[in-house]
Amino acid sequence: MSSAPIPVKLQPRTSVCHSVTTWYAESALLVCSFEYRTSPASAPATVAERIDAALGMARSAPRALLGDVELTWQDESRLHSIELRTGRAQWERASLGSPTERVEDMFMTLGLDYDVNRIASIELDARVLWDPTLARIALLFGNAEQRTARWVALADNVFLAVDDELSLREIRFANVRFVTDHPS
Repeated sequence: MSSAPIPVKLQPRTSVCHSVTTWYAESALLVCSFEYRTSPASAPATVAERIDAALGMARSAPRALLGDVELTWQDESRLHSIELRTGRAQWERASLGSPTERVEDMFMTLGLDYDVNRIASIELDARVLWDPTLARIALLFGNAEQRTARWVALADNVFLAVDDELSLREIRFANVRFVTDHPS
């Protein structure tokens, strides 16, 4: 597996974003879903986009596979979900505090090469850290020893750490729900 940097593009986020992160024990699936306060839809910018909108043809949203971590977007900048199939036996216990410096609200996209179906894929390993006391989970990418230069808030309970070159280093989920019961 590779430890190549994952380039991140950040844009200021002006709308409120709420996230819910749940780990399902039965399926060993960590799912983080994003919900945005509705904002007025903007008109398509190009003639081709206006024709597609008039015909009801939607362009597929981007999707990135970072090893076992899957990120999907609602549109060009708003995340839809982050998913990872993982079990507790793979997690390392750690103390995961809150980002200490000023955290800006941001949208995130990845500067990867996407195919014609708007899917990008990189083979890499993500380390999973778990803080059972604070109900937090972190996904570490690349060189874990490198210090993070900047924290941003993707949502109220999801934070992203990038280094000085704007490469993804960590995604941290706060207030994670752990569902261990069978649904009734």
